[in-house]
This record gives sequence, structure tokens and C-alpha cells, in this order.
Amino acid sequence: MSYRCVIQIEDAKKKDVLRSEFKDLKTERFQIKTDKEVIVTAKDAVALRAALNSVCKALYIFDKSKEIK
Repeated sequence: MSYRCVIQIEDAKKKDVLRSEFKDLKTERFQIKTDKEVIVTAKDAVALRAALNSVCKALYIFDKSKEIK
């Protein structure tokens, strides 16, 4: 894999959301591992962007759902 991105998240609830959303997602072009940190690896820049957009969208939805209360 050509690209690797490590995302460190302090909020345990956000980690749980990502862990349940992706559950170590692996495709032919990218994979997302969720443990203590979120690790995204991708074969090319387009796959990296797609994976990071998925992570960002999940976090965005989580943040918006907290505002609804």
C-alpha cells in the first residue's frame, strides 16, 4: 500500500462509533483499522480520499447527533 494515515482520537465515544462503523474494513484498494487509533492505508490517492471521507462523515454524523438532544 502506498499511503498510510494514522488518526488519534481522544474521545472514547467517537472511537466506539468508528469501531462499530468500520470493524476493520478492508477492500481491494484500502483498509481501515480501528483500535487505539484509526489507521487508514490505501493503494492510491483516490482510495485514500474515499476512506478518509468515510471516517470524516461518520464523525460528522456523530457530532450532529449530539446536538439534536
